[in-house]
Amino acid sequence: MNNLEFKNEFDILYNNIGSNQAPGIDNYELSVFLTRAQEQLVKNYFNLKGNKYQEGFAGSPKRDVDLSELVLTKDITSDIVTTGITKLDERSDFFKMPGDLFFILNEKIDILDGDKVRGVTAISLDETEFNRLASMPYNEPLKRQCWKLLRSNPIINESSITEIITKTGTAIQKYVIRYVKKPVPIIIEDLEGDLSIQGVTTESQCELNETIHNEILDRAVELAKLAYNLQSLEPTVQLNQRNE
Repeated sequence: MNNLEFKNEFDILYNNIGSNQAPGIDNYELSVFLTRAQEQLVKNYFNLKGNKYQEGFAGSPKRDVDLSELVLTKDITSDIVTTGITKLDERSDFFKMPGDLFFILNEKIDILDGDKVRGVTAISLDETEFNRLASMPYNEPLKRQCWKLLRSNPIINESSITEIITKTGTAIQKYVIRYVKKPVPIIIEDLEGDLSIQGVTTESQCELNETIHNEILDRAVELAKLAYNLQSLEPTVQLNQRNE
């Protein structure tokens, strides 16, 4: 479905719901609703509790097709950050995440321990848990583990930093992630003036597989209905359990 088809079908469905009395929606507003609908659907597809089927990604062949364009694999071994970072732990290495990262599905980390290379599992820790483990007599990751902490990044624009801590005497040999990239906004036409959506101002098509386009359209219509016809929170909650 191209942008013109999105616009025409949205107008038909939106006017049908409002019995031709619904407030008019311009192309910027339409682009906002389509983009928000797309993002909500992607989040719910990967969240077992966010959809009525209680299925996550790869839970069905349809899901594999719907979101296949968003799943990427990248070797970030060379994206190590060595400047502008103050280490709290001498064992830490810092890696720049892809700028289009939405969330990570899988990680593969290989470390060099002496003359042997072995795979380890990244264990995500918040600051409280890290402080607790670091205060233990054996304050290191287990043999088949490394510790992972997220931190803010004022240095590298639009990219997060991941901090990886490995056991003393080891070094990261390879770091590969499989992740979901953030879908580009759906913008019906070039935006004028100071208008933008997620920093984008030019027309952009939906990059997801066409099998999910009607679901994005239906969700956008309902978002518009809720926005211009103030209702209780119940329809919004029900909307989050729809379509996926």
